[in-house]
Amino acid sequence: MSTPENKQVRISAAVAVDPFNLPLRQALDTAGELGFGGIALGVGHKDFDLLEASASARRDFVKHLQRRGLSLAALRVAAGPAGLFDAGGLDQLVQQSLRTMLVARELGAQRVSLFVGQPSSSAQSTDSAQQAARALTEQADRCDVPLALSSSNAIFLKQLLTQLAAPHYATANLDTLRLLAGGQKPRDVAEMLAGHIGQCTLADAILLGQRIEPTQLGQGMVQPGEVLAVLREQGFNGPLVADVNALQQPLAGARHAAEELRRLLKGK
Repeated sequence: MSTPENKQVRISAAVAVDPFNLPLRQALDTAGELGFGGIALGVGHKDFDLLEASASARRDFVKHLQRRGLSLAALRVAAGPAGLFDAGGLDQLVQQSLRTMLVARELGAQRVSLFVGQPSSSAQSTDSAQQAARALTEQADRCDVPLALSSSNAIFLKQLLTQLAAPHYATANLDTLRLLAGGQKPRDVAEMLAGHIGQCTLADAILLGQRIEPTQLGQGMVQPGEVLAVLREQGFNGPLVADVNALQQPLAGARHAAEELRRLLKGK
């Protein structure tokens, strides 16, 4: 018997399912029912931690994805607000990232995404962050799973990727909400990072005074159609991920994002 999601053309985009606050299988079913072609998943999902799960449990997870016709667009490493610049948590974050890449290879994930943070006033923390990024890039090469690195400072991110000089394994994650939080326009950053972008994570927000307030995709400052047009011009073929984590009603946000992306990607 065909299921509702099989009766419509899948959207060539993924959705981050952690914010759904559902048991994992139900979250996957929901992503499929909304018409998304894939998912992004945090490795520490409260219902199913991929790093701690047995090999057989991970195989069952992959089988359920396949039954739903979903790809695993990205595994997301949980990083704190300072990313690789958190001296106290750097070793743990690096170890988690290294393990995540091994699991990503096992599961066939397209990317491992990680928030790297941005430079502080400490030269030592900057050196440590760069060394960590290099070690992770080497692991990405060994595992043949590209990294998608994000930051709210696009200039720093471009410099870091240039230093790493591994265009296939160290790529940029154009995370629009983080860029808005850093006072940057996603479309302009997309142009600046041409040749480096391996993943695009779409979330939107409006400006309220001096702060940003998350909103549904296409109803804020991101202008996703313009961002996608820039990416198409660059020949972007990495994962496109809708992220509803910051919304008060993530399921409603995911449903709206599916409709918006279906419209924007029609015929693409």
